[in-house]
Amino acid sequence: MKTRFSDRERQAAYLASGAGYNITPRGRGTSARGALRRLRTQRPDLHEDVIQGKLSPHRAMVQAGFRRPTATVYVDSAEAAVQGLLRRFERDELLRALDVES
Repeated sequence: MKTRFSDRERQAAYLASGAGYNITPRGRGTSARGALRRLRTQRPDLHEDVIQGKLSPHRAMVQAGFRRPTATVYVDSAEAAVQGLLRRFERDELLRALDVES
């Protein structure tokens, strides 16, 4: 007979195994709850936009300056990587960045 465990029991076993060391309680870290908590206290204007559905929690955190904007760049080839970067930056900006690094 198969034993059924509740979600709480399963989570307790996972945490006891040591594998769940990066689980943070109360919506800290990068969770949407944590973002809403920080926006509520530090940027109530953006918090209201998130509650009304005008912004996602992540976008509001970026606008508030609490998170940096991110982008996905495929790295299976140099051409794909460059095309991904060209969606975010002007060609001249990329060329200047390459000159600085070399």
